[in-house]
Amino acid sequence: FEDVKQIGEGGFAKVYSATWIDGKTEYDKQDDGSWKKEEPEPMKVALKRLNGSQNMSAEYYLNEVCLINKINIYVLLMTC
Repeated sequence: FEDVKQIGEGGFAKVYSATWIDGKTEYDKQDDGSWKKEEPEPMKVALKRLNGSQNMSAEYYLNEVCLINKINIYVLLMTC
């Protein structure tokens, strides 16, 4: 990651913005049926560092994951 900056903080987490140097892995299907890996491109992501996650309920954690999925952003959850 590059350009990591804290952008928020809540009850269980700190949130950072960053550039993911390798980006997400994508593949293209070729005419012959094989797959070719595309060159990765850097992408902006949000990093969420969970503090005291042992005190977080499973329901709260799952709601976080569902919310992230609904707004279609890349967030990496790190537990401490």
